[in-house]
Amino acid sequence: MSTWPAGLKKPAFVLGFVAVVAVLVAVVSTVLALRAPKQSPALALWISSGTYTQVRPVYDCDFDLKECRTPPGSGKPTRIQAGPDDRVLVSVPEDVAKGWLLDLVWFRETPEGVQVYHPQPQTFLKKGDPTFATWIEPKGDGWRLRSLAVEAPSRVLDPAQDNVLSRAVWIACADDCGGLRASG
Repeated sequence: MSTWPAGLKKPAFVLGFVAVVAVLVAVVSTVLALRAPKQSPALALWISSGTYTQVRPVYDCDFDLKECRTPPGSGKPTRIQAGPDDRVLVSVPEDVAKGWLLDLVWFRETPEGVQVYHPQPQTFLKKGDPTFATWIEPKGDGWRLRSLAVEAPSRVLDPAQDNVLSRAVWIACADDCGGLRASG
């Protein structure tokens, strides 16, 4: 019977070597995973007609707009199908729940043409009381949801418009989102 260094048998040496390699691979994989940039959080939409959709951000940056996980211009709006009687549940990621805006655009077709209704954005900025989700109720009378945008504010003020810039924006549309731009 052949022996390996220090009297070890071949199977014991091979098993030991494989175990050491496995531990090294696990350690290196963990370090690389922890150092990799985190993926931008998704927004979740549940439509009462039975559709669930994850919406990736159009852009997602830190509060100071210095580092972006999804840089402006790299993300795309998500297409959704919401009927005139559908309720839509919007669920935001944990780090957004502390303060966000919900901007809706409605449309309906009439004999006179297409009508568009764009109300003031809903604000969910309650100190110490995060809002993780809200329902969008049907508007009725043939109105359909054209688009929704969720915006998370940054700490950066836009002096030209005297408002706070958004650090992250998610957009979902019932059509091709033509003409919609993230305000940033």
